[in-house]
Amino acid sequence: MKKPAKILVASATDWPFPARLAGALIALDAKIETVCLRHSPLRQSGLSLGRHALSLLNPLNSLAHAITESGSELVIPCDDLMAEMLWLLGRTKPEFMPLIERSCGNPDAFAVRSSRSDFLREAAAAGVAIADTIALERASDLDRSIARFGLPLVIKADGSWGGDGVVIAENRATAETALTKFSRISRLRAIASAMKRRQPHLLLRAHFSIAPGPSAQRFVVGRPATSSIVCWGGKLLAANHFDVLVSNGTGPATVLEISHDPAMTEAAGRIAARFGLSGFYGLDYMRGQDGAALLLEINPRATPTAHLALGPDHDLAAALLTAAGHSVPDRPAVTRQSRIALFPQEWRRDPHSPHLDTAFHDLPQADQPLALALGWQVDALTSFSSSFPGLSGLKKAGGESGR
Repeated sequence: MKKPAKILVASATDWPFPARLAGALIALDAKIETVCLRHSPLRQSGLSLGRHALSLLNPLNSLAHAITESGSELVIPCDDLMAEMLWLLGRTKPEFMPLIERSCGNPDAFAVRSSRSDFLREAAAAGVAIADTIALERASDLDRSIARFGLPLVIKADGSWGGDGVVIAENRATAETALTKFSRISRLRAIASAMKRRQPHLLLRAHFSIAPGPSAQRFVVGRPATSSIVCWGGKLLAANHFDVLVSNGTGPATVLEISHDPAMTEAAGRIAARFGLSGFYGLDYMRGQDGAALLLEINPRATPTAHLALGPDHDLAAALLTAAGHSVPDRPAVTRQSRIALFPQEWRRDPHSPHLDTAFHDLPQADQPLALALGWQVDALTSFSSSFPGLSGLKKAGGESGR
């Protein structure tokens, strides 16, 4: 009898998509265990998951314990912080490095992937079209950036995610303020921010060395685009590309449109080879007015669309399991529609969004407890959810948990 793949899904934030990715892997007969914080949606899921606690006081040891106890053959980081933690774990405890390299690819490339400016320089050398970027290492670099790129200017901070470390500066004063803010990141500021915003994962950030790396990027007029990719040993296995229709400002996308862009596939393949990638990654672009996509940055971990099955050769979870030696067929496409409203992102952004009626609404059909825990209100059933099996019977519970 074929043994199932044993995978550890690792999350250091309260993002919902790691639970969706776990569900996708379980649907492919993988055995999934998780390591996460107390309030993670992974703990609210109704799926059969092994669960390990990620300690705020001793995160690396708790991560090592979860890897050892789970006996996993792959670890999937689901946020930038967890990707950094895995890399640090491999450096401090070399016995874990073979697993981390198998899961995430060449560990020597992590430092370059973590620097927005260094990454883009390497991507350009690999033949990928990028948005011009200058590292802001000294005050004069800001003047040089404004002279070269003009205004508005995009100021970014390394070690940030979810749009928090991005400022679109319409003038010099705003650019200078952003540069000052991003250059003064410290453990004390991380702790203060965690307490103020009630986000425990920021306390984890304070455990590790915080090396500010602000950069300035040319502002590209156009529409954001994004790719979710999966790789193995530096080879691109599968990719799903999207144009972003709706997002939370500079933060994550909430409504996407499937894109079949050969140039984005070519770019993903070049980056996978250049950095020796394995596992899930995300690539963010800006599609200019000429239709060409310019690469902005890499997300060194799984992204919110990694769980989606979009037809033959577009099931990232199946591609990873097959490459790891557990041959599985691609799942049927979840939709034939080109537009996808991500749950709960678009629901939370606007419960009355027209996209919830016209796009495919990516409700967790196989995980009703997760849907309810994330705020889904059953008394708001519409055309996109009327077929949600059995959910109407949970109406009372749904109304209560949505608050």
